[in-house]
Amino acid sequence: EQNGFHEVEPKGPVDSKWIVRHAEPAVAGKSLLAAADRFKEFKEVQFAWPNSVSEYKKANSRAPLPRDWWLKTIGVIDRNGNRVLGPGNPGVKIAVLDDGVDIAHLNLANRVPMGVGRNFAVAVNNPDHANPKPHVQGPLGSPDEYSDYHGTSIAGIVCSDGTEVTLPQFCGVAPGCKLVPVRVIDGHYLVLDQWVAN
Repeated sequence: EQNGFHEVEPKGPVDSKWIVRHAEPAVAGKSLLAAADRFKEFKEVQFAWPNSVSEYKKANSRAPLPRDWWLKTIGVIDRNGNRVLGPGNPGVKIAVLDDGVDIAHLNLANRVPMGVGRNFAVAVNNPDHANPKPHVQGPLGSPDEYSDYHGTSIAGIVCSDGTEVTLPQFCGVAPGCKLVPVRVIDGHYLVLDQWVAN
């Protein structure tokens, strides 16, 4: 209040986080950055940052890249498909912040510890908050048919364990590590920084 802000959201899942709004709508852009900087006067505040909004848009469809293109590009496998890196430590958990992740997918199911994964596109008290699976799907055959599965692809690149045998077995960068899927993108809607912060 001393800096012209008021609280707009309860702390939610993080006790030390507050979402506040400046009383003057004209405080935006550089002036909002300056207003956030004034919080450094208070020893209780470790970090203050303006809430921005990012627009998420799908790229136009094009010919798909080969499944192992990224793995070759970043040196996980050599050009003959032989693995260069080890599988990773099962004690390491890797969070993927994206849209829906199909945690029942054969290549991912063994990578997701029981009870982890969150959907911050819904309120924390919503029963769906603990369900990071894809929720948005367009009409069959439309460009949006699989509009909420990008997180599944990224999770596969990160830690697919190659269990699925109907396709060429595909292991990700760290198939031995665990996956924490976090849904912060809701179809074509805007992404709020507070979802990511939560």
